[in-house]
Amino acid sequence: MFRKLCENIAFVEEILRVILEDDKITVVEVIPQDSIQNLRGRSVILDAYCKLGNGSYCNVEVQRSDSDDHFRRVRYHAACITANVVDPGEQFEQVDDLVVVYISEFDPFDEGRTVYHVRNMVEETGRAVLDGLREIYVNTKYNDGSEIAELMQCLLEPVVTNPKFPALAKELQAEKGNVKGDESMCKLVEEYAQKRAKEYGEQQKAEGVLETLVSLVKEKSLDPVAAARKANMSESEFMKLVQG
Repeated sequence: MFRKLCENIAFVEEILRVILEDDKITVVEVIPQDSIQNLRGRSVILDAYCKLGNGSYCNVEVQRSDSDDHFRRVRYHAACITANVVDPGEQFEQVDDLVVVYISEFDPFDEGRTVYHVRNMVEETGRAVLDGLREIYVNTKYNDGSEIAELMQCLLEPVVTNPKFPALAKELQAEKGNVKGDESMCKLVEEYAQKRAKEYGEQQKAEGVLETLVSLVKEKSLDPVAAARKANMSESEFMKLVQG
């Protein structure tokens, strides 16, 4: 659902203004599920690749499963993006700034905070190394009462009524009220499956698709019957996964 919502620039701009704590941020372009390659040809799929009004870039990633090395994942994505936005002959001082926003249902640091800001620093002095890269990790697990936490909790709700986030409320209602919603969601799952296969292989593709279908049913974004059909399972078998 998040990837579908990211097709709307107003929604992406709204969440970035909150997470980056800057109400003047403008988003001029968003490419959901963008695929780029490194020099060896390995693809990386970006959830929401954005260009901001000030010329810098932002990548928003959403991770539900705590089964990867998240910090190295962020590092790899940032490296691929940087390599793809630098033109031949540019001086390093011209390399565009990049911020990676990593949203998860778990706390990757296990420190009990909603948000973590990460930058390179000199260990001996604590001085920040201003290399143009910022990493912001945000999670829905902890609610510290901040506006960012408020936004994160809204992402877990099937219906959003909080007036602070009108774009989120509008887009969520539009997607979940769409009479062709199940067909649209199944199409999105199929597109996701093809991209996942290119990045991870067929086995991971199947696991990722099933995990996505279960998640969509849990958040009431997809009818269980349609999801079970897409997973080639009986409804009762599929619901055991949802409830388990």
